[in-house]
Amino acid sequence: MPYLEATVFRDSQGYDWDNRATVGGGVKAVIPRDQIYTEVGVSYLHENRFHSGLAAGGLTVFTNFSFNWNLLGRKVGR
Repeated sequence: MPYLEATVFRDSQGYDWDNRATVGGGVKAVIPRDQIYTEVGVSYLHENRFHSGLAAGGLTVFTNFSFNWNLLGRKVGR
């Protein structure tokens, strides 16, 4: 499934790595198995840091695991 993401970080200490915006999108597959969900995908992410003005982007490959979370609203038989 295609997806988009956007995250903005801000802290009061002024650290460059904590004051940034990340945006991107890609495709991922969600694989449910009982109460375990696995996501695998690929995306392009771009990050802008507010204080230094640095910016970079690149391809990201990822895997996420979720346990005991009803992500897709499915009823799990026991």
